[in-house]
Amino acid sequence: MIKPAYDLLVHAVEERVRRLGLPKVERDQYPPVCFRGATRAAFEHLPTVTLHLDNDLVLRPQQLFVLVHQDACLTVMPSEHITIIGAMQQVNTRFVYDVAAGRIHFAHEDCHGDMGGQN
Repeated sequence: MIKPAYDLLVHAVEERVRRLGLPKVERDQYPPVCFRGATRAAFEHLPTVTLHLDNDLVLRPQQLFVLVHQDACLTVMPSEHITIIGAMQQVNTRFVYDVAAGRIHFAHEDCHGDMGGQN
């Protein structure tokens, strides 16, 4: 995510997670932004994030955080020049690429049983 947007995202996530009583932990390796004391049960209380594109892309905690030992770590990374919606953010989201129109359409979808057209 481009750095200015990333900084705003991290600040907003920190504010929300602080209210849950999980202190921020700075890490030197990936992922750099983590919150101490998280459990699988705590995941349901972690924030969702909405990316306001032409349509809103709502990212659930499972699409934003990964458990590293007992830390919930933000999986979004900063970049100087580009925002990439990564694999974790695409989980359970159907993306349709309209190359001719230069547009991407997306919607939340339970893809658990999706076998990619395989029988």
